[in-house]
Amino acid sequence: MRNRQLRYDGYDLELMQLRPAHLVVETAAFADCFGWQHALTLNDPSATTELAALVRKARAVGINCVLLHDSTDQRFPLASRITGLFHHVVADAEDVLAALDRSALEA
Repeated sequence: MRNRQLRYDGYDLELMQLRPAHLVVETAAFADCFGWQHALTLNDPSATTELAALVRKARAVGINCVLLHDSTDQRFPLASRITGLFHHVVADAEDVLAALDRSALEA
């Protein structure tokens, strides 16, 4: 979400216009993403609900979804509730490409 941020209000329209092959959600970047900064925290549950909706919409149109999240990071207590929505969950940025490659092989 960092390099090509999907706006918090309007992500669904942008997602359909862009039609990316994959969606990588990096929890460490949430602080820099307006609207998403409270996702997976207890501060604003609606942000987590919106994130879940985004991932479900992406998966519905065949977009490969990867969550980049360090499970030792305690800032995101709701992360464990949403990991099942993603194709892959990785802890290191270097593992994202490998996860995307695995998904391509599985398809």
